[in-house]
Amino acid sequence: MFTKIQLTIQEHLLTIAPQITQRCVAQLLKKGWRNMIRKAFYWADAQALCFWKNAMSGLGVAAFGVLLALLASVVVLGNDRDEATLRHLKEVLWPRAYAEQDVKLLDSILAPEFCRIDAAGNWSTKNDELEYISKNKPKYDSLVFSIKRLDVFENGTAIVAGEGTVKGQDEAGPYAMTYQSTNVLIKRNGAWKAISSHVSGVKRTPAQERGPSDDAGSRR
Repeated sequence: MFTKIQLTIQEHLLTIAPQITQRCVAQLLKKGWRNMIRKAFYWADAQALCFWKNAMSGLGVAAFGVLLALLASVVVLGNDRDEATLRHLKEVLWPRAYAEQDVKLLDSILAPEFCRIDAAGNWSTKNDELEYISKNKPKYDSLVFSIKRLDVFENGTAIVAGEGTVKGQDEAGPYAMTYQSTNVLIKRNGAWKAISSHVSGVKRTPAQERGPSDDAGSRR
């Protein structure tokens, strides 16, 4: 019965709202259509059972499909906003905090329980990072972070991972350094906070290699 209803709902979604349903249906399938139906029932509260029975009729299924489309569109728009926020945080705000030694900005990004593991296996806490940027002026000229993975999950958790490219000049001459960074963030009181960061795969060329924890550029 559930399979038949699921297929019927999808057919009505594609018929009733052609401008939005392609994306909404994909989101419904990704999130789990039963969860979306359950949310609709909670929202309807005491009328949920009656609404389900009405959904068995042609008109009821159509109305139910519209409601699911609206719910899915809300989820899609919400995810789009979260992804844009996370992208700006990782590509702009986080690097800016280190480049400008902005302790207040970094404090707003990191959760109290934040921990970082660098490529050498060294651990640091939020307080360690705040103290570090307050005392260490960046030695690099530029940093560009390219996101390769950005996933937002139903429980308010996100993974943002990618590659950072740092360019600068030291006593050995001009250099370029790349590193991989994986970050876990949670949504707390409507704001995304980083709780974990892991750096790996640090590579420097052509200047002489140095320890990965010695360069502030690889800290994001």
